[in-house]
Amino acid sequence: MLHSDLVEDLRIFSGNERHRLFLFLKSPYFIGKKEVEAEINLIQCIFQALSDTEVPVQIGLERERVFQVLFPGSPYNTRSLTKIANSALELVRAFIEAEMLHRRSLRPVGPYARLVDFFTERGAIEAATRYLKRMERVQETNNSKDVFELSDDWEAGNSKSKLMTVYSDIKDDVNLLATLQALETFYWIQRLDLLVPLFNLRNFKTILSDAEVDAILKEIDLEATAPWYSSPLGQLYRVTLKFLCDAGADGEVAFDTFMEIFSKYKAQIPEYHLKRFEQLAYNFCVRKFQIPKYREVLFDLYRSRYQSSSQAEEASIPASEFLSIFKTAIIQQQFEFARSFADMLRHKIAGIQPSEDYYQLSMALYLFAKREFDEARVIVTTLNFHDIAYRYLAKLLEIELLYEGGEPDYGLLENRLHAFRIMIGRETSLTGERVRCYDNFYKFTTRLDRLRKSTKKIKTRLQELHDEIEAVVDIYERKWLKKKIEELSGRE
Repeated sequence: MLHSDLVEDLRIFSGNERHRLFLFLKSPYFIGKKEVEAEINLIQCIFQALSDTEVPVQIGLERERVFQVLFPGSPYNTRSLTKIANSALELVRAFIEAEMLHRRSLRPVGPYARLVDFFTERGAIEAATRYLKRMERVQETNNSKDVFELSDDWEAGNSKSKLMTVYSDIKDDVNLLATLQALETFYWIQRLDLLVPLFNLRNFKTILSDAEVDAILKEIDLEATAPWYSSPLGQLYRVTLKFLCDAGADGEVAFDTFMEIFSKYKAQIPEYHLKRFEQLAYNFCVRKFQIPKYREVLFDLYRSRYQSSSQAEEASIPASEFLSIFKTAIIQQQFEFARSFADMLRHKIAGIQPSEDYYQLSMALYLFAKREFDEARVIVTTLNFHDIAYRYLAKLLEIELLYEGGEPDYGLLENRLHAFRIMIGRETSLTGERVRCYDNFYKFTTRLDRLRKSTKKIKTRLQELHDEIEAVVDIYERKWLKKKIEELSGRE
């Protein structure tokens, strides 16, 4: 059952969400008179397998094993288990829908706006006005709202305008302007939110021309008199676009301005935008990592983000972000930070694997960086990633560890390289770019291994290999390969 939709959906549930799910499943208000004991038991079984640190999750979720938990002593029946799993999946998705509706109801502006519309359409002006007043009381006035709140503001303004134009004696055209401004704010923040990743992609591939970028920035600046333009979100998005599209000195000035605004308004920024801006700041600092100033900014951002939230029950970090931060610290030999960061978030890493798997991978990388190769190999040989990106990351690390092991591991390294090449050839889930990256790593590591075992003069061949590695576009572990070439060159 490990890769079923049910298990994949349940993986991401926090402790509180699991608790609310069981309340939902036991509530006749949501499920009526339907008997769901088997579905509840199955979900409990899955949660237990996902959190068990002693039994590997793939064993804990074997279909026969799960069936025996549900029906002790009964012969295994695939059809019965599949039926219960499908029913449980429907209930889980119903819970997610109810959960999202509940979250939206916690923002009462939208529901009140729809009540105003309902009574306005029926000519019940007194009732509509009553709900309008309640809606206005709960509306927030700050300019740092998330996308739902901005949408609610527009919806609320539109409902108010409809009500005020039903009868001429309460007509108020001034509110039409407020409605238009709310719509423009919602539109522009949404647009900037989409432009940011588009500009960010320009750091990796050509998507927008310089002329197109200039035209977009000029169009944004034409909005200088609009209320959203000077709001905290408006300011941050505008300056973010500037440092994303300029990698030079002007980009650094824009980033410094971004950090000033970000520090000033951080407490007012909604969680969604806060994470977005922090991630963009991480990316910029990583690209400028050779400059000490930006290294300090990066680690300060990491500490403030995760030390403050790591103790919260709901706190979690995506696996990709966790490994990115951890590897960045390792590259800069910030070993104390890397270890404390991993220990702090050990049980809070979110991905399709259990949190412990990602933690153990980080420990293998940590030991490898500290040249404790035997200890790292003990860990990496026990890792079993179904998450394809991390499966290959672990394989690359294992090959590097075997290379570092020296002469006793020559034969094993050759076997692992051969197996790695076969695995790449059979892989159908990777993009062409990634296949080329892995294939080039295999080719260059194989040649490097042959050169270090050669008894002839190899300096010229090493230089040729170095130049090829430097020139190739698609390759993983370029820095490690060049370092190994330098070591062999120094041996000559």
